[in-house]
Amino acid sequence: AGTNAANDASVIDNTTITRAGAGVRISNRALVAISNSNISLNNAVASTAAVSITAAVGGSVIDLENCQVNFNSVAIQPNAGNSIRLSNTHITGNGAALNFNGGTIASYQNNRIAGNNSAEVFSSLTDFIQN
Repeated sequence: AGTNAANDASVIDNTTITRAGAGVRISNRALVAISNSNISLNNAVASTAAVSITAAVGGSVIDLENCQVNFNSVAIQPNAGNSIRLSNTHITGNGAALNFNGGTIASYQNNRIAGNNSAEVFSSLTDFIQN
């Protein structure tokens, strides 16, 4: 968690996060980069997302690069004023793949989102143009 006035940053690399209540959950103005990781089989509560931002203050960002987000109740969920950016991420077998919940999910157009029960809506994504 960051503070209301400043961002705190962290990096998660080459990690497996399974059978946790919330997977990765950040709050306030935190910045997190997650790469080469597996975030699967999470969510003790159906409304909890595997990768989520729950912040009273906007400005939090989670970047996922080369990750697996599979078999969770909800895979990706940014709340109001916050963003999650996906690149080369595989999202399958979840109850809901993408739950925008007032936030932004951005894509580098190289993700695989299929085989989820619901919420595979690409039209709401913000696409980044790759240079």
